[in-house]
Amino acid sequence: TIHKSKNFVYYKIMTKIEIVFENDDIVKFSAKGHSNYASLVEDIVCAGISTLIQTAVLALRKMYNQDIVETLKEGNVELRIPKQKEAQVILQAIIIGLRDIESEYPKNIRIKEIRDVY
Repeated sequence: TIHKSKNFVYYKIMTKIEIVFENDDIVKFSAKGHSNYASLVEDIVCAGISTLIQTAVLALRKMYNQDIVETLKEGNVELRIPKQKEAQVILQAIIIGLRDIESEYPKNIRIKEIRDVY
């Protein structure tokens, strides 16, 4: 679907977040796509999602002194998550924020949990 506003045209897509669990541990986290709530410079949904994910990446890099990013491109990030308790707490906190955004903007973000696939 193509949507038009006063200053831009965009395709109606959304940010899709996938969280993979092994037992109760988060082992993989990915986010793909753009929220398209508004134009790029006015998109508060994208800003919120990006801020939460960047906070997790920075905290985990600092805490574990290793790169947890497997993929990082515009509109696409994939993270490998350490099974240590602190890393899990950081991700659980970020997920709470993402779920809050999802509840307010369900047309712009979807979160999918995948459990025990390994």
